[in-house]
Amino acid sequence: MPSNIQPYKGTLEIDGNLVEWETTFDQKVKFKCTNCGYCCDSSNVMLSFEDMPNIPVEFQELRDDEKTYIKDTAHSRCPFLTKDTLCNIYEKRPYVCREYPFKVTFVSNNKAYIDLIHACESIVKEDYLPDNEVDFSFLVRKSYYKQLLAEKPSLNFNFLSDEEIKQILSEPYDWEELKHKLFLLLTQTSQKPYKTMDLYTNKFYFIIAKGNKIIAGDKEIDVNALNNKLLTDEAKFMLYSYISMLFTRKLTQLDFANTIQTLNEHSIKLTDKELQKRAINRLYLTMLFFLNIIAEKNSHNSITSLDVKEAIFLLDTTFLAPMEGIIAPLIKEK
Repeated sequence: MPSNIQPYKGTLEIDGNLVEWETTFDQKVKFKCTNCGYCCDSSNVMLSFEDMPNIPVEFQELRDDEKTYIKDTAHSRCPFLTKDTLCNIYEKRPYVCREYPFKVTFVSNNKAYIDLIHACESIVKEDYLPDNEVDFSFLVRKSYYKQLLAEKPSLNFNFLSDEEIKQILSEPYDWEELKHKLFLLLTQTSQKPYKTMDLYTNKFYFIIAKGNKIIAGDKEIDVNALNNKLLTDEAKFMLYSYISMLFTRKLTQLDFANTIQTLNEHSIKLTDKELQKRAINRLYLTMLFFLNIIAEKNSHNSITSLDVKEAIFLLDTTFLAPMEGIIAPLIKEK
């Protein structure tokens, strides 16, 4: 955890077990729900056994992963979200809804960390309350039984230094090859379309592929004409800070540990730093692709810090597990 962070901390007793918790973010974060509706419209709402009695059976669906979700939330907005972006079942809303934009991760049965999700209007705009009103102890207590029996892998890694990360972000790449590769992936998206907020108007917009065009809000962009713009110094610093932050999140570190375990099972040996470098390179290039789309949509000659915020809003939930997509190519290479 960065030394300049002053986290929230606490201790609570659960069934005679003393649990210490702390956040991976600073106390300046004092979350305020703005009722923007993004999390209700964009989330795939999974139900715990405790949640299921509170949700009418006709709104539940068991999927191939043998987990139960609120029906149709893989492809559309939550059916309990009203036109006024309010929740029809607020007092009985599922735990994942109560937890957002935070995520509790237990590293042992006696220690928990709370990560911050940036796909949220309050967080990305730093639109906070004067005082913290989130009961983090409540979130930890509710999450305790869900993670009690889960195996806790070691999260002690030899991560890249700030200078090494900066070096990765300065490495050359082929923009034409990159944009066409990621455009192809955009055309193959089968889940909900990419969605973010226009921070000028506070209105949401989608980024989708149609033919050889990228539709970003009301702007149509020919992928062949999409140029690679320079980042302003402020945007570059914000992007670097965000990518560095990703590996301070315990959920990311857990994903990292599980990836190492999977690679070991296939006799693929990579150092912590080699694996992190691959992940950062993939995240950075993905960000650049969408940053150029957003900057073009916003009619910016350069990529600005506002463009970076819109891209973070767009991609942060997908970056909670940043190792996804790395394992399969490594196994194929073997």
